[in-house]
Order: sequence, then structure tokens, then C-alpha cells
Amino acid sequence: YPGTNTTATAPTLAVPAIGQSSLFVDGGGFPGTDITGDGGIGARYYVVTLGSAATLTLTADWSNTADIDIVVCDDTACTNGDFAAASGNKPESHAYALGAGTWYIALVHWAGTAPVYTTLKIAR
Repeated sequence: YPGTNTTATAPTLAVPAIGQSSLFVDGGGFPGTDITGDGGIGARYYVVTLGSAATLTLTADWSNTADIDIVVCDDTACTNGDFAAASGNKPESHAYALGAGTWYIALVHWAGTAPVYTTLKIAR
């Protein structure tokens, strides 16, 4: 997806209907600087917008043994990221209770060789 290098140009991902899920596949490295405070090598940023509060389960998986984290932020500077899915697990997954508004999802390349591709599943 083009624009994943910053929160300002992050592509918008569609939020699925209740009881549904969407799967997004992306590749091409991690072109962004990790601004989340996670301390990663690089990052990709995506954005979702919620018209009302919702619980979204985010699951990231990838093509190798790298360490990829999910960090969710409510502002473009990621000053207060949620690190619940920054554990070293593969895949990383967490159910986030989010309020109405705009949310930024960072996939952070924390360690190891960058994977060829990553997947991000959004379940509602």
C-alpha cells in the first residue's frame, strides 16, 4: 500500500461489519520511522475510522521469523500507543476496545530480517 511511511499519508483500511473480518496483505519493507516508542527498525502505518465505539481484533502475521509488533495510536504522533500486541509472538494479536474516531495502526519491524510480506486481519 502506498503511503505507509507516515501517519499523515497512511492508507485507510476498511473496517468490516460486525461479525466479519478483512485481511490486508502488504510488502515492500518498512519505509517509515518508528514513532511509536516501540524502538523498532522501521514501521508501516495504516488508519481506520470508526463512526461509533467498536472492538476490533487486530492480527498481524508475516513471512519469516522477524519480530513484528502492532501498536495502535489515537493521534498522528503516536504519543500514547497501545502496546498490547508488541510481545514477540508470531502472530501478534489483540482485541482493542476503541472509541469513535480515527485510529492509527503501526506494524513495527522490531527485530530480524524484514519479511517479504505481512498480513493484517481486522475482525469485528
